Amino acid sequence: MAMRGNRVPHASWDNDVERAEAMKYLIVIERTATGYSAYSPDLPGCIATGSTREEIEREMKGAMAFHLDGLKAEGMAIPQPSSSSSYIDIPA
Repeated sequence: MAMRGNRVPHASWDNDVERAEAMKYLIVIERTATGYSAYSPDLPGCIATGSTREEIEREMKGAMAFHLDGLKAEGMAIPQPSSSSSYIDIPA
């Protein structure tokens, strides 16, 4: 595979296709009775569950990649990341 610009090709990509720069999506992680669940406000319907924070982050990354690949396969637009988060201090 040829390299173009400063991007490095990935061995599993077919037909010398390179991916665009990575997009950073917010995920919301919630504690559940049995572990954790997560979702991304920018990718409706994309969710994951796991036993630990490490597992939920790994599972969510895979779910998001699968979700985006499905959108691409269907010829649908890839949602741009637009969510953000912030903490607000409230006196107790």
